[in-house]
Amino acid sequence: MGTETIDASLLKRPPPRPRAPPSDEEGRRSQSAGDASSAPETTLATSTLRCPVCNKGKKACGRVIRDTQEMGLAKKKGDVFEAQRLIKTLRAHGHRPSSRTYTTLLATISNSRDPEGCERTLFTEMPADGVVADEPCYNAVLQAWCTARQPARAEQVMLRMKEAGLAPSHDTYGHLITAYGEAGNVGPAEKLLRDMEKLKLYPKESTINGLVKGLCRAELYDAARDVIDKMLNDSLNMELVAARKSKLRPSATTFGHLMNAYCETEQVRKARDL
Repeated sequence: MGTETIDASLLKRPPPRPRAPPSDEEGRRSQSAGDASSAPETTLATSTLRCPVCNKGKKACGRVIRDTQEMGLAKKKGDVFEAQRLIKTLRAHGHRPSSRTYTTLLATISNSRDPEGCERTLFTEMPADGVVADEPCYNAVLQAWCTARQPARAEQVMLRMKEAGLAPSHDTYGHLITAYGEAGNVGPAEKLLRDMEKLKLYPKESTINGLVKGLCRAELYDAARDVIDKMLNDSLNMELVAARKSKLRPSATTFGHLMNAYCETEQVRKARDL
């Protein structure tokens, strides 16, 4: 049998056809795919919650309750990283953190003296997760600014709290009044006390004690003495006592703050006069 020869030109591949330019529709699909690959992680407010209990939004599911309790342990240890890890894990598994979960997280961040981190959590992360902040959440952020000795920033948080339709509590005013006292700003502290009176939110002994303690730390001993004298005078005003439904008098703790301050500055005679 003879050997057949094959034309070498038949072994060559034909050149590829030039590809037609994409249509407008294909271009849009390609652009959308590229945007999706580079888009940031979606939040719970824009994604479907896989947990049926969380999806209803009426109450927290068992997983959220359990992780919130674990977050409480992280709070006691001061472990902000662990608290944040727990809340990210809840999101990743399709659960919605509850307001209590966020209150625990905010308290943990507040204890680490990171007021800016608290604000970011309250005003950015919580709305993104579809969680409505309550009064304890705002108080945690406010307390963080007070601890940082920036009562003016703390008062801004209280204003935003009011704008959200929430009423400040004794704790809210107490943190602010103490912070202003420690900063030596008697005027704003007294104004807040008057605001409390107008709202019929009469100050507790702990609020007054915090103010006296703050004034003593700021070495404003005369101002602290004026606060104590006003408490004594108010306790003798029967009309005011009837309105408050209680008699607010300086306690041993109240006097003790000022007496200790007098003794530490070698003003023993003034301490005895108390």
